[in-house]
Amino acid sequence: MRIQRRGEQAITAPQVHDGPGELTIDRYFAGVSRLPVSVHVWEFPPGAGEGPHTHDDDDALAELYLVVRGSVRVTAGDETAELHEGDALYAAPGEPHGVLNHTDRPATLVLVWGPPAVTGPGSPTR
Repeated sequence: MRIQRRGEQAITAPQVHDGPGELTIDRYFAGVSRLPVSVHVWEFPPGAGEGPHTHDDDDALAELYLVVRGSVRVTAGDETAELHEGDALYAAPGEPHGVLNHTDRPATLVLVWGPPAVTGPGSPTR
């Protein structure tokens, strides 16, 4: 049985994608999982954020951001929205996106990302 406790693979990351502040990133089963995605829990203190960025052809990743505590402001392309607990953002490969905790309370997000799913006749969906 493989179990990972919260904080066992946590790192502190200042200015992620040139965003403000410092985030705590807990990486789940990094280097162990054979799933085609990575799973992290990110802690955003008040005022902290992940700066706007894009995953281009060399790093074509799809990302899902799920808010599990607090509220954040997200940007994707030319749009901005506020997300609350239970809300999620999907960022397609090549789409500029970023996250900011614009509140005075901490926010926690689960991030899941990996290469875009391959679908079609005879192809499994990842």
